[in-house]
Amino acid sequence: MDAVLASRTFPARAEQVSAARRLTQETLASYPKFDADLVELLVSEVVTNSVIHSRSPAVEVEIALTKAGDLRVTVTDRPRTARIPHVRSPEPTEPGGRGLFIVSRCATRWRVEPDDPQGRVAVWFEVAEGDGAAAWTDAAVLAVEGAAPGR
Repeated sequence: MDAVLASRTFPARAEQVSAARRLTQETLASYPKFDADLVELLVSEVVTNSVIHSRSPAVEVEIALTKAGDLRVTVTDRPRTARIPHVRSPEPTEPGGRGLFIVSRCATRWRVEPDDPQGRVAVWFEVAEGDGAAAWTDAAVLAVEGAAPGR
């Protein structure tokens, strides 16, 4: 069982993405071994995806320590669509569509779990102690070049 550090449910509205980032900052202030800026970026990407695409009334964010000592963030919603989150291959000129790609490149591990018996979908990612510099390099390349999966 993971040790839950923080858990909060937010209304699924765009202005709540910043509240999820604040939760991340506040929680990780006591855990300096993790790159809080990296985790905040990934939280922002996953919560934004949930708000935009799921049409769920609420988004739950849980921040926990795994048995292995990694940080796991789980974002859960109850989508009103049948679409399951997936990594996209946007054109370089598209303004969005890179959220889960950034997560896939920057997190140690990640997964989408769409088969909750209560109709919820969870996207979780893990970050290991010391993860950060290489992930930030990947994120910067994505932002500048608009890289797509398989490039």
